[in-house]
Amino acid sequence: MTYAESWTALSNRIKNLCAAGHSLVLRDKEIYGAGDYLRGESVLTIEAITKFRKDFGGSLPISAIQQIDAFLQSRPVQALRDKATSTRGLHSGLVALEAFEGAVTFSLSGRQEVMLARSELALMHLQRLIAADPDVQGKWQRTYEEKREEECERLGAAHLLSHGIFAFKAESERGITDLIFPERQIELTQLQRSVAGCVLTEWKKVTQDNVCEKLDEAREQAEIYKGGVLAALELVGDRYLIAVSEKMLSLPVDFEQDGILYRHINVAVKPGSASVEAKSLARQRKASVCTKKLRVKRSPNESGS
Repeated sequence: MTYAESWTALSNRIKNLCAAGHSLVLRDKEIYGAGDYLRGESVLTIEAITKFRKDFGGSLPISAIQQIDAFLQSRPVQALRDKATSTRGLHSGLVALEAFEGAVTFSLSGRQEVMLARSELALMHLQRLIAADPDVQGKWQRTYEEKREEECERLGAAHLLSHGIFAFKAESERGITDLIFPERQIELTQLQRSVAGCVLTEWKKVTQDNVCEKLDEAREQAEIYKGGVLAALELVGDRYLIAVSEKMLSLPVDFEQDGILYRHINVAVKPGSASVEAKSLARQRKASVCTKKLRVKRSPNESGS
């Protein structure tokens, strides 16, 4: 289970507990041991928070770790553990729990947004770099024309790493594969110290004639990965299907499946001028049936059946 999934479950538990506490406060009196029950559930929730801190402390954002540590050492938490504080201690503890949940949720969601923005910037920078730097463009052109798909993956992964993003691909047996050193086992501890986040990518060398087939293949490979291997480091909601082509191509629309957004990115190794590319893409979209083909294949999932 990833830190995001674990925190979602814990967050919902805290919210439901606090809602029950508010109901008790409105009644302003003890009802058949409800206060003792809520106190017991609150103590169990604090233990769950402690376990969450232990399980994911090595990769959580510093802000979240600081919030968790401060909460666990706070007076309201001590009051919750002490039955002698009676109803006042229970109320103060539930208020602190509610505030704590909101603060940590904000910290964790903020990290995902930063990782997403950094990934998008890195991929945009890659295309601009190919267009602007003759040396970079020449390297990508030679790789596209003379070498295997894996070499495109390596070049792309090295570029993303320069932006602090570790790009990996799905692998049925091991779960994940390092794009630059596929023969080495990925060291999670090293990644935690050195990168901002990890992103699942599938790179394909394509032409306009086979782009539908190749991107569909990339999607099927990406679906192998169930998440959790890279703990809190991964961008959990977005995966990138990257089509490396000679010229800019018309790609299918991005789509969401099982809570994952699959993003289609085109890296052109011989990009033309903006006006020429725009006209070419317009012609391709007019003639392309790529989006229709992909939608037909995904229709059962999209309809929820």
